[in-house]
Amino acid sequence: MKNRSKSILSIVALFVFFEMSFITNLDAKEETADDTSLAKKLSDLAEASKNKTPPEKKIIMNDAIEKLRLTHIAENSLKVGDKIPQFTLLDVKKNPIDSSALLKKGPLVIVFYRGGWCPYCNLQLRDLQGHLKDITSTGAQLVAISPQTPDNSLSTAQKSDLSFFVLSDVGNKVDCGRKAGV
Repeated sequence: MKNRSKSILSIVALFVFFEMSFITNLDAKEETADDTSLAKKLSDLAEASKNKTPPEKKIIMNDAIEKLRLTHIAENSLKVGDKIPQFTLLDVKKNPIDSSALLKKGPLVIVFYRGGWCPYCNLQLRDLQGHLKDITSTGAQLVAISPQTPDNSLSTAQKSDLSFFVLSDVGNKVDCGRKAGV
């Protein structure tokens, strides 16, 4: 049974941190002439949000971003090929989905997102849907995990017409995100 008894899950971790300064510092090679790139959409959304946000809230948000930066979350999070423990989470239809069963079909690409209320997350999920064929053509499966309820995950999946697994770790009880370093 090798490592299966240890319930180890190989993942490719995708992490997008949604802060204005990060978005404006994206590597130039990620920017394209295509105005529909994810980087451009995120940048535009951040700019629009910045213009609407009252100064007192900007201070709170910037303080939170700085505290997050000081945790070195990007440096301490999982990297491609790292492992997290096996998990079972509910899908949008409230069916339990076991990571070990998914892994029997191939590697997993896992993205963690805050919830359907997050406009940055929604942009990212729609962009991932647009690249789903690229992901599945490698034999991998895409899985999105959020702390929101399955009902809210269903709403998110329907609004963005997502055809990949959208799983709920309600209240972070399984705590996949923290185990992954996010």
